[in-house]
Amino acid sequence: LSVFAEPALNLKWNERLSEQTLLHAGNRTVAHQLYPMPWPLTDRDFVLTCDERVDERSRSFFSSCSSTSHPAFPSQEPGVVRAELVRSSWSFTAVPGSESTHVTFSSAVDPKGAIPRPLVAAAQRLGRDQLISALVEEARGRTPSPRFEHWAAAADAQGQAGHSTPNRASWPSAALVRTARGVVAVVRGVATAATA
Repeated sequence: LSVFAEPALNLKWNERLSEQTLLHAGNRTVAHQLYPMPWPLTDRDFVLTCDERVDERSRSFFSSCSSTSHPAFPSQEPGVVRAELVRSSWSFTAVPGSESTHVTFSSAVDPKGAIPRPLVAAAQRLGRDQLISALVEEARGRTPSPRFEHWAAAADAQGQAGHSTPNRASWPSAALVRTARGVVAVVRGVATAATA
């Protein structure tokens, strides 16, 4: 999750994202993201911000993003529709006794404009799975984020103490869950679901 922790790397793992501008305002980051759409759809853009929360006890990281507005990113760009990220949420939890991370992602997007709902729903389902897979692939071989590398040591200590990995069937939202081998640290960043 050294990848998710770096918003500048979003373009490396979110293949639908073509442009991103980050604006740091105090302790918050506002992001403008552009998503090209296939013909005959009009391109979409988002202006969003994210909040994060870390739970050291469970070695979990949570990121929640939603649309916002900012005068630096007006919505009058010709040929682009300003879509709304109602919410997206990512959670990353170090799996006890292993070098794995339990990753969950969900989102709700209003693409605005006249796009058939089934097309939007299908794109979001496909986009969710692709985003998680692409994030895991981009993270392979990277060193853990210094912010969370102590979680790897804690996981190793639990493994040596004989703690077992929990049963994946008992984890919530099983349809949204992916276990990512080799990804040990966690994340901050701006991520949105693929939209139609």
